Amino acid sequence: MIREATVSDFRQVNELEMQVASKHITMRPDIFKAPQKWSVDEEYFAEMLESDEEKLFVYAEGETVLGYCKVDIEEPDDDESEDDYSTQHDAHIVWINSIFVAEQARGKGIGQSLFEHVKTYAKGRGADRLELCVWALNKEEQGFYERLGMTVQSVALELII
Repeated sequence: MIREATVSDFRQVNELEMQVASKHITMRPDIFKAPQKWSVDEEYFAEMLESDEEKLFVYAEGETVLGYCKVDIEEPDDDESEDDYSTQHDAHIVWINSIFVAEQARGKGIGQSLFEHVKTYAKGRGADRLELCVWALNKEEQGFYERLGMTVQSVALELII
């Protein structure tokens, strides 16, 4: 079942975040290091759950959280004075910060269910589009999102010097 996260989910979401960190370290140890703890403490977690600018959805079976999706909501900018300088249209964007499913629960459609839930949520909020970033080495995840209908919008490049 997918639902909005509650404060009581903090410990389990924190454990999943550590799995995310481990995956990133494996892919890019030159960028990522092992954190001692998640960058979000329980107090901030509680504040995040009350925010209109971010949402955290969890996929749970009973009391066990098997996956989550964190999104940030970017509303159009009401400051018309900036319109003269911008080359982009204002847009209402729901940004998928992360979707993660516990190792033992993969291959059961949980990630797709979370994505579809967020897509429905975004439409309900009147969003123009969903956006996210995927690390280039994470071909599996990129393929997952492309199978769900997402397309490449831009590419970030680097030169290690």
